[in-house]
Amino acid sequence: MAVWSKVEVSKFCLTFLVLGVLASGCRSIDQRLVLHPVGPIHRGNTRLPASGALVVRSALESGALDAGHYPHSSYELHTTDGKLYARVRNQTGAFNETPQAVSLPAGDYLVVARAQNHGVVTVPVVIESGETTTVYLDGGGSALRRFAAADRASFICLPDGEIVGWPARPESVVGKP
Repeated sequence: MAVWSKVEVSKFCLTFLVLGVLASGCRSIDQRLVLHPVGPIHRGNTRLPASGALVVRSALESGALDAGHYPHSSYELHTTDGKLYARVRNQTGAFNETPQAVSLPAGDYLVVARAQNHGVVTVPVVIESGETTTVYLDGGGSALRRFAAADRASFICLPDGEIVGWPARPESVVGKP
């Protein structure tokens, strides 16, 4: 059995410390999931104001102050060139459990939000005049599965199949991922 000197033990420990630091640096690279553009359900509104609305059902906050009440997490809204447009608290209603509906000028945006069981994701969204675009990141998209039973390709989904929303109309998308 070999006995290591203090110098050898120090070199061994230092080597693993350096490898650990290098490995952790590799893990810090931002590898967010980016989905295809989500748009509104098209209901054929006859009156078209210059703005639409966005509802993001982001991941639920754990550790809420009041047990049994789970508000949606805050998110950021960016322009398509990556500039911050707004930070949305995303909590309304009597117990702050309802996601906030945000009125926005018609156009393309990027939502950067936490998705339940997926971490931070980037979802391109299209806001159309007179329409509401809803993004489901709270795991609640399962309610939409009854619509998806016939044609799963008709929806934007996370890698595990969880529905995020309806695809934007191709003609209304400026920058596709």
